[in-house]
Amino acid sequence: MKTHTTPLGLRRPVVLLPTLFLWLACIGIHSYGQTQASLIDSLVKAYYREGKFEGAILVADAGKVVYKNGFGWANRERNIPATPGTIFRIASLTKQFTAVLVMQLVEARKIDLNGKITDYLPDYPKEAGSRVSVHHLLTHTSGIPEFDCPNCSLPDTLKKAYAVDDLIRQFGRGKLAFMPGSNFRYSNMDYFILGAIIEKVTGQTYEQVLYKKIIKPLGLRHTGMDAPGLILANKAQGYFRQGNHYSPDPEIHISNLHAAASMYSTVEDLLKWNQALYAKPNRLLSRQSLDTMFNKTNKPLFHLGYVGYSTWIYPLQLDATKKVIVHERRGEVGGFHSSLVRIVEAQQSIILLSNTGTPDSVGVLYELSTQIAKILQEYDRVND
Repeated sequence: MKTHTTPLGLRRPVVLLPTLFLWLACIGIHSYGQTQASLIDSLVKAYYREGKFEGAILVADAGKVVYKNGFGWANRERNIPATPGTIFRIASLTKQFTAVLVMQLVEARKIDLNGKITDYLPDYPKEAGSRVSVHHLLTHTSGIPEFDCPNCSLPDTLKKAYAVDDLIRQFGRGKLAFMPGSNFRYSNMDYFILGAIIEKVTGQTYEQVLYKKIIKPLGLRHTGMDAPGLILANKAQGYFRQGNHYSPDPEIHISNLHAAASMYSTVEDLLKWNQALYAKPNRLLSRQSLDTMFNKTNKPLFHLGYVGYSTWIYPLQLDATKKVIVHERRGEVGGFHSSLVRIVEAQQSIILLSNTGTPDSVGVLYELSTQIAKILQEYDRVND
């Protein structure tokens, strides 16, 4: 067994089973006649055969889709296969949308990155709220405990419906764990609070602002906010897998995850989103705002190496001599796991959405996206 360190600083085991190990060993000796699509297809099929990936995938190079496919079942009970058009919960990929909405409001002078929580939510406890800035929330350096109450956790927030203000009041008003800006601690509460700030300064719901500012302008026809009992054509069911047994996700109040993790989308819509986010000229944000969001100054932030607003930014080692800068966002809720990777200079996007959770789903998606990145870069090198 080998381990890798994710951008979140967590060491996770990656088990390369015999078939998969042999395939990966052959990456560097493919012939000139093989295409990016055939190489990626062989790789993902190896992961699928070993029971390590089920869901949908899309890979784009310089804006052109070079591979997309679905593996396994969107709904096992109804025998509906997963396809690139399948709708998945995207969990914390939602945070990237939230960060853009915040930056749009910064440009409109309705939010100040140095503004404090109590500037926008005056009922928030002043001891913490007068110290924590919007910037701290965006970078998970606020010090606000996610669940500062006895015997409570994220699942507790999903057992019954909460208005966002009530959720923050009950689960996110504790004493600071550290001085804002002095440390990093990943917290969904940071983005719950950002969602509340968006609603406060616009006088609209988060969903309304999201639709008006992002979904409608970009034509994201299969993207939106999930809710209990929401019925959509092509919507995936989530599962947990142990061996050959699949257990459907229990019903949860997904809308409670609000601006942190409650959205759904498809790999095709997420490509539109990703392309729009990096387009020049840009319809979403000014270049200055994008540079701020993606931490253009590359200032190290603790164990993450580099962090932007809602996005992990780090150098990915492709071989002994080559590194590429990657922008990454991942998500996990129930059996759903998501990964959106952008190789910035080459304008390459790798989008993975899965509805089947396993003990190492996060590590597997990281490993799979890394291997696809190596294929893209090696193919470009060989064919230059």
